[in-house]
Amino acid sequence: MRLLKDIYRHYNILPLLQDHQIRVAAVGKYICEHLSVPVDPDRVILACLFHDMGNIIKFDLTMFPESYRHEGVPYWSRIKDEFILKYGADENLAHILIAKEIGLDNDVISIIEHFGFSKLDEVNNSKVLEYKIASYSDCRVTPTAVVSIRGRLDEGRIRYAHKIRYNDTVYREKIFSSLTQLEISIFSLASVKPEEITDNVIERDIEILRNFSLPDL
Repeated sequence: MRLLKDIYRHYNILPLLQDHQIRVAAVGKYICEHLSVPVDPDRVILACLFHDMGNIIKFDLTMFPESYRHEGVPYWSRIKDEFILKYGADENLAHILIAKEIGLDNDVISIIEHFGFSKLDEVNNSKVLEYKIASYSDCRVTPTAVVSIRGRLDEGRIRYAHKIRYNDTVYREKIFSSLTQLEISIFSLASVKPEEITDNVIERDIEILRNFSLPDL
């Protein structure tokens, strides 16, 4: 068995990014446990735990300075350069390459491929519930907390203020509309409401997932 924390350590995943992936997985796990239809929670959890493994490639290391205090920004800048050298400058491609290195199966990798705002229309049109749950879970989590879908967009507008599209009201409202559609689709099948999912509610699952283990492949 391989421990999640050992895999994160092997890939030098930022503590902030570890926490984000675990929190997303906890949201996905909670949703899966409160659905009235069959779903594969194991694949959702695995995809969420490893969906952002290459994200340091796009990180602005001037943000969240408290996250880099222990090793220091020069250390993480070197790790970022190593990631780019090995996996290229596209973090989305890096996610997939790392998922394959870890040995995740094709169904889990397919879920990872459907994360992100750019895939929301495709996810909404899909019949694969696992795509919807994983994508939605990611869109409920900032780097540090569970928030509403509106809260997620507001946080992204601040964090990505340098990107023109995040300052485009039309773009943000289109994403909000897509996320609302996704939320309605999922929670029409659930015994809980979106606003019931908070950091306090998933705290126990976060601690469980910190000790998550994968079988040796």
